[in-house]
Amino acid sequence: MTRHRGTGKAHPQSSDTLPADDNGDGLEALKELVRDRHQVFLGRDDPIMMLQTVNELLVAQTAAALEQAQIAALTKFCQELEISTASWARQAKELSERTLEAARRVSTEEIERTKLSMIETLALERERIVAATRRATKLNIIALIVTALSVLGSRWLH
Repeated sequence: MTRHRGTGKAHPQSSDTLPADDNGDGLEALKELVRDRHQVFLGRDDPIMMLQTVNELLVAQTAAALEQAQIAALTKFCQELEISTASWARQAKELSERTLEAARRVSTEEIERTKLSMIETLALERERIVAATRRATKLNIIALIVTALSVLGSRWLH
């Protein structure tokens, strides 16, 4: 609040809002402000009061238009966000499917390599066991022949 030159009365700054009157239109407060600032008394039928009413109507219409524009912008933003979210979800799903497929493929290849390695190891072990069995069989045959000759030799000498 500042003091008006020469009157000593306080009045609202230009940034202050006018309080609503009993009837809610703020016209009485406007008339008091004009009277305090300019020492001019306004009547209800004064053209400036009509201008105030027109101004209030324009402000209300502008506020309504702004609100509609904000709602439209927000609605558009929400739609774009939904589209983006759906796109991100689709991309994430595709990426996860590719990742799972790659992991499955690598696992399958590793299982196949391990299986082939085990088959090769088993084949080598089987060959080693067969070779050892053949050697043991040959030694058993030799031992049998030596035993048979020993038995025959001991009977022949007696």
